[in-house]
Amino acid sequence: REQGEDALGQGLDALGVGVDPAVHAAIAAPATASAATIYARLGLGEWAQDELRAASVGGWTAVAVLNQAGLYAGAQKLVANLGTSWRTHPPLADARGQWEQAHPRPFFELVAPREPELGVPPWLTYAIMQTESRFDPGATSWAGARGLIQLMPSTAKAVAEQAGVKLDGDGALYDPETNITLGMSHLGSLVARYGGGDGAVALAIPSYNAGAGAVERWLTERQGWDLDVFVEGIPYDETRKYTQSVLGRWLAYRVLYGVGEKREDRVPYLALPLPKRGG
Repeated sequence: REQGEDALGQGLDALGVGVDPAVHAAIAAPATASAATIYARLGLGEWAQDELRAASVGGWTAVAVLNQAGLYAGAQKLVANLGTSWRTHPPLADARGQWEQAHPRPFFELVAPREPELGVPPWLTYAIMQTESRFDPGATSWAGARGLIQLMPSTAKAVAEQAGVKLDGDGALYDPETNITLGMSHLGSLVARYGGGDGAVALAIPSYNAGAGAVERWLTERQGWDLDVFVEGIPYDETRKYTQSVLGRWLAYRVLYGVGEKREDRVPYLALPLPKRGG
């Protein structure tokens, strides 16, 4: 019982914003704490959320509890229902706690060491993962993309062969370590294709969504454009919105968790000329 109370209480402390004492007391109640924690540890996210709802626990408090329990996909669903007003406040002081809860760092032990190894800029993986699957390892798209970073089986097989990674069937893409390794390998190759740096990220993102062939065609057609204008002019609605979404999340992660000496050093500069292409 005490362990259950501690686990859920830590989620509230990590939130960093005001929490109604009555709500805190409801979570700390033995029945709620023990049941919700047990369900969470068994991977029964819906049951854990039912316990929280029964105790009238919602909003950012519930988001913090679910994140603390490792139920990131459930937390993301709650964040999506909280509206967008919190985004109007910069991630500073009192607002920082909400921004951090909306942008968690699941599977950090898998992501962080692979960034330098695979050439993926810090925090880009999280921006892609959050946009693609909302941190749900079991996610499957209508097109058949699978796992945290939503890899198509055909792409995963090609990347696995190139990276020398053994892929035991399409179902292996639901394994977080396998999916993250292959997804980051693919991302790293796209970033390298465009020369690395912030500008390369702005091109790697639409390439991940629409394919490198489409981006190469747009580059050839739009010589002399700046990157920020290029992103706004992506002709595929889905890819343009996807790129804008990922870039926004990438910026949020960099500002929240970046290690630059100055905050402005963490903000990517996209007003750069496009790399030249023939044609």
